[in-house]
Amino acid sequence: MLTVDEKIKLIESLLKRENRRDEAVACISTAYPKATPKMVGTAAFHAYADGVSAAVNWLVDLELFLRNNPSEFETGEAYHLIYHLYNLLHFEDLMSTLHEDLVDKVNDIQLLLEEDGDSEGAANFLDELKARLQGGMSPPQLL
Repeated sequence: MLTVDEKIKLIESLLKRENRRDEAVACISTAYPKATPKMVGTAAFHAYADGVSAAVNWLVDLELFLRNNPSEFETGEAYHLIYHLYNLLHFEDLMSTLHEDLVDKVNDIQLLLEEDGDSEGAANFLDELKARLQGGMSPPQLL
C-alpha cells in the first residue's frame, strides 16, 4: 500500500508529464489492440487529458470548501469528473464485450425492424451504439 506522500509524488509526476496523452495513446493501444484509433484517442482524452484536469479541479474544490466553509458543495467539477469516469468505464466495458455486444445490438435492431417495423426504435439503438463507440456519452442524471 502506498503512503500519502508516495501517492502525492506519483500524482505530481503524472501532472508534470508533457506528453501524457500521447503516452496514454501508446499504452492504451497496446493494452487494447482491438480498439480503433478513435476509441483509443477518446479513452486517452477521458483518462489522461481532460480527465486528469477534472480530477485535480475536483480535489481543489474539496480543499476550497474546507477553507472557505460555504453553505453547500460546488458540484460542477464533480459532474465533470463523473463524465470522464463514466466514459472511461464505458470504454473498458466495450473492450471487454466488444464483439458479443455489437452482435447483440445488431440483432436487437434487426428484430425492431423485422417484427415491429419500429424504425424509430432502431434509430435510437443505432444512436446509442454510436455514442458508446465514440465515447461521448453523458452519465445518467443523478439528481
